[in-house]
Amino acid sequence: MNKRSVWAAGVFFLLTVVAASAQSAHTVAKVLPTNGKNVIKLLVADNPGKSVSVKFYNAEGLIGKDDILGKQARGFIRKYDVSHVADKSFRMEVSTANASFTYDISRDGDTIIAELRETIQMFPALAAR
Repeated sequence: MNKRSVWAAGVFFLLTVVAASAQSAHTVAKVLPTNGKNVIKLLVADNPGKSVSVKFYNAEGLIGKDDILGKQARGFIRKYDVSHVADKSFRMEVSTANASFTYDISRDGDTIIAELRETIQMFPALAAR
C-alpha cells in the first residue's frame, strides 16, 4: 500500500468519527403517550447538564411555563397535568441550548394527541481557512 492510500484511509476514518460524534450531540425532545387522563409526558434526551424551557400556548398567548435545570447526565422525563387547560388544542414549545421543538397538542375525549410541528437545531459555527 502506498502512502497516499494510507493517508486517504486515515482522513476518511477521521471524518467518519467526527460526523458520528456530531450526529450524537443532537438533543431530542418527544411527547410520549401516557395512561393518565389529561397528562402529557415529555422526554428530553442527550442534553447533558443544560437547562430546558417548556412553554404552553393557546390562541391568546402564553398559559404556562416550566424552566428545568439540567442535572441528569443523559436526560429526563417530566409529566405535565394539562387538565386546567380549557382549550381542546394548544401548543407546547421545548427549548434547549442547541435545539427547539414545537408540538401541537389536541384532545379527543380522554385521548391526547401530540404532533411535532417544528424542529430547529442550532449548530456551532465552524471556521475554515
